[in-house]
Amino acid sequence: MKLSYQAMGAVMLALQNSIMEQSDIVPVLKDFNFETSEDGELLVSNPPTAKIPEEYIPQYEVDKKDRLQWKKKESDEEFDERFRGMTKKKEDDFRDEWGLEKEQGEV
Repeated sequence: MKLSYQAMGAVMLALQNSIMEQSDIVPVLKDFNFETSEDGELLVSNPPTAKIPEEYIPQYEVDKKDRLQWKKKESDEEFDERFRGMTKKKEDDFRDEWGLEKEQGEV
């Protein structure tokens, strides 16, 4: 019996979530419910979901004229700038935590 691509994706997503949350992956893997596909490959019937922090998602608001239309609260450039600021802060925090100095030529 082999893992299906879906099952491999579930394992990789569980690993990614555990890395991002700095949590143990074992309970997630133990909770997986497996099924067998028609091809005899294992499927995960309860795969994990991606957990993306709100600040990493561009902001939208509902257009009052048509509830099915969404419009951006910020331009792509504004989001990019906000995202760069967040990642720069995280990088600076990481450097401070580990006592690392900036490489030559870094701002």
